[in-house]
Amino acid sequence: MRRLLSTPEIRLVLAIHFFWHMSVSALWIVPKWLHGLSFTEGRIGVVMGIAGVTGLMATPLIGPLLDRVSRVGLLRTATFLSVPLILILPLAAEIGGLAIEGVRMVQGIAFGLAFPVAGALVSDFAPANERVRALGLFGVVTQLTQAAAPALAEWVSIRFGYGALFPLAAAGSGIGFCLTFALAASVRRRPAPTSATNDAKNVVVRPELRRPLSVLVAGTGITYGAIVTFVPVMLLNLGVAAVAPFFAAVSLASVAVRIFFGGLGDRMDQDRLILYSGFGATMAVVLAGVLAGVGPVSHVASWSGVILGLAFGSAAGLFYPVANVRYVDFGGHAERGRRMAYYAATYSAGITAGNLALGFLAEYFGFAFMYGFVAAVHGATVVMFFLAVRARR
Repeated sequence: MRRLLSTPEIRLVLAIHFFWHMSVSALWIVPKWLHGLSFTEGRIGVVMGIAGVTGLMATPLIGPLLDRVSRVGLLRTATFLSVPLILILPLAAEIGGLAIEGVRMVQGIAFGLAFPVAGALVSDFAPANERVRALGLFGVVTQLTQAAAPALAEWVSIRFGYGALFPLAAAGSGIGFCLTFALAASVRRRPAPTSATNDAKNVVVRPELRRPLSVLVAGTGITYGAIVTFVPVMLLNLGVAAVAPFFAAVSLASVAVRIFFGGLGDRMDQDRLILYSGFGATMAVVLAGVLAGVGPVSHVASWSGVILGLAFGSAAGLFYPVANVRYVDFGGHAERGRRMAYYAATYSAGITAGNLALGFLAEYFGFAFMYGFVAAVHGATVVMFFLAVRARR
């Protein structure tokens, strides 16, 4: 890790991602702001969800772009566009009509560009034998900003009002934009590694595993949505008054795994680690189903959220960066940006699909049935990947 953080380009990309993602994650309290403006729950859901939909729809265009245009230039463009797109939100709400939905659609495209291009740059600058750890650090920054930004944004909105929140959020993207100039200068002094040096570790690419891994990544996205979105509601039904410890446990476990065990994917068989962590995610979903079936037993419920959060956070924290590098390697250096975008889109598509469908399953059949269904689906994707790996060894 010390070697990675001593690389100026990696430090700059992580700093840019930190400030940009702080500004984006601050928008997680937009539903609270919209509720105060008398938006209905249904419309709030559309406003928040439409950015993700347009980001996914733009992926076929964004992906190839990352391999044809300067990635530093694309990151500069995305962070620059994020500033006015955040500042204009209050004006769009005041204009009325579908103005705010239109702004969110454009935000989704800009946000959908910034995340994979930053990840691709981290992978570009990392040594070949430390790319999993590098993307793990990238994930740590993402997790920390997701935890800190909403809390900071809520404090600012209460203390100073929403009039101060949006300029402050936009300032984060502005700082990231300014740092892209330092990144460009650093790249000119020491160019990014070429495919000959940075892909030396890719002895066996095995592109025939691309489809089963894609299915597994989407399935793991479904489990992420099932756990993070619906466990808080389930815990409330179990009599747990506070759900914050659950979210803290997920973030803590995910960050700890990436910091202390992030190098495993650079030293061990990546396919085997993907299988282990995928199985762990399935078992975490099974645990959620068991807890839902137990019912509101106070001595069980009191620690259930923390235990479940630690279990799932550990599995997901190990899975994401290892599977990311494996997926990107299918295309090699020439397609790194495209594969990075497609990987993120596949995972996000799983989360979105799960959020749309699983709530109805829980509503009509209960949480135990819903988590049992998710465990069966995800377990099938793990078995599919296992069979594909074994058949090609």
